[in-house]
Amino acid sequence: MSQYCLLLGIVPLCCCHLGKLNRLSLKWMLTGISIGMVVAPVSLGLAQWIHVAGVGKMIGAVGVLLNIIHGPIGYLMATFAGIIEPGVVLTSPELFMVNVLSGLFWCSLYGSLGYNIDLRQSKEERVRGWSLAPSRKSL
Repeated sequence: MSQYCLLLGIVPLCCCHLGKLNRLSLKWMLTGISIGMVVAPVSLGLAQWIHVAGVGKMIGAVGVLLNIIHGPIGYLMATFAGIIEPGVVLTSPELFMVNVLSGLFWCSLYGSLGYNIDLRQSKEERVRGWSLAPSRKSL
């Protein structure tokens, strides 16, 4: 299961690479959305590496730190929505819902950060004489 969670980490890398190849104007927004959608499952997959000797301990420590940051948001949202009961052990469908809710929260946050990066880049390119990303005025 942890291998599949780590495999999700390829999605943001592919999104960023395809954005560069196709010269998309909102490359960083799409990359931020894809990072936000997979950050909770990938951090859970990285945290399971803590039992591997050597380098696995460091990778697992990074996963635990990422999971501490990205995990509780989805759990709190699911608890407030009444999807899961507080204080009980999560089953697989409940953990899936927690990760989906966490992904929705983080994709909106990282997507808006990426959009602001795209706007800043478009302003810098507009000064040079040409534009790739839309400005707030044109939207």
